[in-house]
Formats: sequence, structure tokens, C-alpha cells
Amino acid sequence: MQENFEDALKAVLVHEGGFVTHPDDPGGATNRGVTLTVFQRHFPGADVDALRGITDGQVANIYHVDYWSACRCDELAAGIDYAVFDQAVNSGPSRSIRWLQQAVDAGVDGVIGPETIRLANAASASVAVERMCDERLSFMQAPRGGRQWTIFGRGWARRVAEVRLGATALAEGRPINAPHPPPQLNRTLRLGDTGNDVRVLQAALAVPETGRFDDATDAAVRAQKEEDGLVVDGLAGQRTLRAIGLSPLASHQASRSHQWRAKLHTCPNNDCPSTTSWTRS
Repeated sequence: MQENFEDALKAVLVHEGGFVTHPDDPGGATNRGVTLTVFQRHFPGADVDALRGITDGQVANIYHVDYWSACRCDELAAGIDYAVFDQAVNSGPSRSIRWLQQAVDAGVDGVIGPETIRLANAASASVAVERMCDERLSFMQAPRGGRQWTIFGRGWARRVAEVRLGATALAEGRPINAPHPPPQLNRTLRLGDTGNDVRVLQAALAVPETGRFDDATDAAVRAQKEEDGLVVDGLAGQRTLRAIGLSPLASHQASRSHQWRAKLHTCPNNDCPSTTSWTRS
């Protein structure tokens, strides 16, 4: 629905973060979820510095043209519009439309036409949102043999969970209530450190929040790093923090909320989820 674009954009941008150039991101330099390639398509000749200074109006225009309008979200029921929009930003319009078509039992071709819109608006919006989010999670677990999910899955799952809640709220006539960005830590933490940063880390790891990097925290960090395929030591550096959604680079979901952003537009064969969502240590 047209009136939902502004709120949907605010919710999407929570996950897209600020300017980042990440060596593992196929999209290259990205700001607020807009890759340099996409920015240059709208503004030929623009360079990285121009992308760094992208305006609110430019961001809104790009998202509206490339994702909202591309998926004809103005014509979709409340809730479905937001879910389809966020999926398009994260994994590309064609894939998002395919997930919608699967969810409403339409012919699956990645092109949104009158029949897809009719079936989408005749379906239960809440059920369609559930089905799309389930398909999206399954897709996220697949790229590169699951390696990306191992590193970034916690943040990706959080983004989908937040979209599921927000889209369901819209479908039921309630506001999205855009999620708040999670706390972001900028320093490496280790045994003996104290302070609020340690407390935030402990909350994320589900260990007692003492505010002191104690033996229990050290054990939890080591277990988390082993689970994520990282070098197992007691350091909670940027790669570790990114994996649990606490690094500034982690919010690039890709997101970016803490989601690794592999922009579909620049992924080989369009097979990656978006990556503005994260880093590793």
C-alpha cells in the first residue's frame, strides 16, 4: 500500500547501516544499503565520496524505484507489501516476487503481474508473510555451502524475525514499530575487561551479566567462536562481535541489522542474500 512506504523504508534502513567497504562484500562500497554500482546507475559518474554523502532524498528515491515500485508494493495488501519490500532489498526484486508467488500459490516466474497481485490480495496476509519468511530463511542457509550462515546467520535470522513481526502487525492493522538497532561494540574484549561493553556481550551470549569478562564469559566466547568456525581463543574481536550482531560492520545486512550483505545485484547468478549486514576475529 502506498501509505506504508515511509514506515517500511524506516524499518528497512534500521538494517542497512551506514557507509562501509568490506573486503568480503561482493557489493563493494555501500552506504545505507545502496551499493556504489546501484548509486552510479541512478547518478552516472558518481564516485565513492558521493556515495558516502548520499542524501535522504536520494536514498528514498532509489529504494522506491528499485525495490518498492519494482515489486508493485503500492498494489499489495498491508503487511505483504513490507515483507516483499524488505526481501527485495536484501535479495533482489525477482527473488522476492518468487517467494511471494510461492506463498500465495501463484505461477512462479519472478515477474509480478495482475494475477500475482490478485492472489496476494485474496490471501491471508499473515499466512503469506509466514510463508515468505520461512522461504527466505531456507534460502539464507544455502549460499556457499552454508558458510555465510555459519558466520552471519544469527543476524540474518534476527532481521527476518523482525520483518515477520512488523509485517504481521501491518496485516493486523497495527504499526510496524521499526526495530531499534542493537548495541554496537567497537573494541576487542578479553578476560579481565570490565564495563558496560562486557555486560552487552554477556547479554548476547546469555551468560550472567556481571560487567566483568570472567571465566564464564571466556568459555562462552570460545564456544561461540568454535560454533562460528573462527579461531578459538578468548578474544571477542570484530569477527566474533559481528557474528553475534554486536559489531558496527555486523549491521550490514546485508542487514545489516547484523546481516552480511551480499547485494543480489552484484552476486554471481543472483544466488546470495544481501550483505550489508557484518565482519570476523
